[in-house]
Amino acid sequence: MTPKDMLAERASLPNRILSINSDELPVQIEAMRRDRSLSKTISELNEMLFASETRLRDSARKALDHLGFI
Repeated sequence: MTPKDMLAERASLPNRILSINSDELPVQIEAMRRDRSLSKTISELNEMLFASETRLRDSARKALDHLGFI
């Protein structure tokens, strides 16, 4: 995987989170907790808050807010 592909994959995380309907969030959060991906997801979004790219920072903040972590 090229660095460009890795960045694109990383940038898609907030969009995947934001695409979850609000009424489905509790079920999705529980599923992520069960399969142990919640901590990694939150960690990656937190890292994105310090990205140099404004668009990436903003989308990470929105995703964390959507999940109820801000």
